[in-house]
Amino acid sequence: MGANPKLGGPKLGLSRFSAQLLLAKRMRLHFHLIRSKDVCLPDMDGVEVDDPAQAQSVTLKTVQQLFQEHPSLACDWSGWRLDGTDETGAVLFSIALDYVNLN
Repeated sequence: MGANPKLGGPKLGLSRFSAQLLLAKRMRLHFHLIRSKDVCLPDMDGVEVDDPAQAQSVTLKTVQQLFQEHPSLACDWSGWRLDGTDETGAVLFSIALDYVNLN
C-alpha cells in the first residue's frame, strides 16, 4: 500500500462507492423521555435512521406540530426533555419540551 500524501497514512484501497457505503451505514436511534435522574421513559426499541441530524430535525418538527394541534400537551410535558441516543446510550441531541418553539 502506498502512502496517502494528504493524510500522511496508508491508502485504504477503497473505491469511492465503497467509501460512500461505509459512510451511509444506518444506525438505531432511541428517543428517551426524561424528567429527572429518577424519572425516565426509555425507548427500548428505537428506530433505524440514516442521519441523526435529520432525525433531530424531523423529531423537533413532529413535537412542534403535536403541541400546535394539542396545546394542552405542551403543559403536560413541562420539565421534560427528549434525548436522542445511539445504541451505546450516547446522547446525540436533546430537546427541552418546555422550550419547543411553536411557530
